[in-house]
Amino acid sequence: MKQIYQDRQAEDKKPPVPPGGGTDTTPIPSGCGYTPEPAPGPEPQPPQVQKDTRFFMSVTLDNTRIIRDMQKYLEEVITHLSASEGCEVKLTLEVDAHSTDGFSQGTVRTVSENCRTLRVQDFGFEN
Repeated sequence: MKQIYQDRQAEDKKPPVPPGGGTDTTPIPSGCGYTPEPAPGPEPQPPQVQKDTRFFMSVTLDNTRIIRDMQKYLEEVITHLSASEGCEVKLTLEVDAHSTDGFSQGTVRTVSENCRTLRVQDFGFEN
């Protein structure tokens, strides 16, 4: 390859030979159809494709079939993400409960104590 490259460079430095193989070294005018072969260079690199680096998902679960729904999302989505090299998956459970009549003091006390025992990071009741 090195020899071919050197030969092509040497040929590029010589004036072009007119059709017919004559010894006339008069430069060929532009627009006559002669195009010198470009010198070989490095291969152009294809552009880098941007890869997705983050996935997010938010879904409402049926509270009568929570285990079934969670199992479905675990098998169909989360295991595929976890299998990706260098992927860190963080799961978060978010609960949003509303009561038109308001929660009883017993419910507030029980849920709050259970959240503290389970070490829930952020919880509370509002008016």
